[in-house]
Amino acid sequence: MSFSDFPFIPEAMGPKSHDSRRFPSHTEVQAWLEVFASRFELRQHIQFNSQIMSLSPIPVANPSSKPVAQRTSAPVTAAPRWKLTVQRTPASKAYTQHGAQPKPHTRYASGTLHAKSQPPDLPDSASELLPAEVSTTEPALVFPPNGTAACHVANTANSDGAHAETNGGSQHHSAGSTTAPCSGGRSMRQSQSQTACAAFTDIPCLGGCSMPQSQSETPSDPQTQDVSQERLPKPVDANASEQSQHEFDAVVVCVGNYHQPNLPDVKGIDDFPGLQMHAHNYRNPAMFEGQVVIVVGASFSGEELARAVAAVGSHVYHSARSFEKSTPHGNITRVPMLTELAQDSTATFQDGTRIHNIDAVIYCTGYQYAYPFLEGTGLVTSHDMRVDPLWQHIFPPSVAPTLAFIGLAWKSIRNQQFELQAKLVARALSGRASLPSQDHMLHDIADFYQLLIDSGVPVRYTHNQTEVMPVNQWVYNAKLAQLCGPDVKVQPDWLRTLYSATTANILGSPDTFRDVWGPEEVAAFKLADQFCDQML
Repeated sequence: MSFSDFPFIPEAMGPKSHDSRRFPSHTEVQAWLEVFASRFELRQHIQFNSQIMSLSPIPVANPSSKPVAQRTSAPVTAAPRWKLTVQRTPASKAYTQHGAQPKPHTRYASGTLHAKSQPPDLPDSASELLPAEVSTTEPALVFPPNGTAACHVANTANSDGAHAETNGGSQHHSAGSTTAPCSGGRSMRQSQSQTACAAFTDIPCLGGCSMPQSQSETPSDPQTQDVSQERLPKPVDANASEQSQHEFDAVVVCVGNYHQPNLPDVKGIDDFPGLQMHAHNYRNPAMFEGQVVIVVGASFSGEELARAVAAVGSHVYHSARSFEKSTPHGNITRVPMLTELAQDSTATFQDGTRIHNIDAVIYCTGYQYAYPFLEGTGLVTSHDMRVDPLWQHIFPPSVAPTLAFIGLAWKSIRNQQFELQAKLVARALSGRASLPSQDHMLHDIADFYQLLIDSGVPVRYTHNQTEVMPVNQWVYNAKLAQLCGPDVKVQPDWLRTLYSATTANILGSPDTFRDVWGPEEVAAFKLADQFCDQML
């Protein structure tokens, strides 16, 4: 989880840390992100309760007269600027999903979560919390021409229904995740919300986005660091709902790959009267006490949630196409894939088995890539879990570098990869790193797709970087470091050792991996501790 300049350890968090385990709960992750935001003065750049409605390129009429990057001898001249339409949601109608359950009577499909399940510590304002991840540790641009950096992070909220909802974080630590449970009686299948991180040309970057000004890539001239208060964003009426348009020099889409839940094809999914929830919105098992629950999906989240819910629930039926990990225990029964839900709370499975009196269903069924704010632009498509075309999983060749994506890859160490991606975007925009031509990028993408075909890798695994992939996370991250420049180091060998050891322990010992480690893990932990001590 650590960034290179901010380790995820209790010593770095001080009194904010309440879970010192090697594998802490999501609330500890939230606390770390809050400390990170305070340490690098990020909150002033975050606009909560804002739904990105549309994003479109502004053609450059005379590229040579308006370079995008101002500090490079070979400025990017053909990339467009951007127009963003934002829908602000009244703060009084917005709240966070992180660390708390929804307010009473918030609807999940046709089910209602009643007041008796409501925990006592629901924040009244989404402004108390930080979006899931603002992962750059380097300013992403040097705009406008006077040299002051400008950055603004817009975190979106769902403005439909009786309540608007923002997500302050995800248990999967997604980049800018904002998906909320279904509200106002909306179908489980309807699209949810979206986020973009954008470089506003009229908002100076006071703290270098996510690192102190002394470490940022803005010019060292004191005059360029003198920020006029007149250029700060004007206060917004907390109870007003408004739509506005802004022009940007660059936009970085940071929704990652954990923001749009994927739901299986289940007949009657909108007729089921009980609670339905995607793992994205799960926080703790207390609300399932004494209930009969179906958990769908058997990857990491499915296995862990099934066990957590079984500890408090009456019985858990764990449903999946196949089970490759450890055997269940206690009150967990493994069943085939869920195929139908009925109004009488009956569930039917692929082998014809029917189970009555189901109280709730939790879908641990992965995520989709969805960018509704880019619809109609023709810049990228998202089909079968492939976002196309993207060079190095980041840049659409036709508009690079002023449009970029961070966090699409999966089966990788998240934050450290986000940091490398953010560094490359920052340096491409500022001119410190050069990108190949559009034709070169397209050729590289075609070669990568052919490599996947030759290796027998399905399209849906395009952004998968597990060990067995032809381009795994270690190869990819080393390439990013190379593209950034010689001052950016590749990931150390001990990190790969630690990753392999902990992954094996999670798969082999799902009930004890948080607290019991083998000799390989202990040795890798010692090396990691030395690295963290050096950062502190």
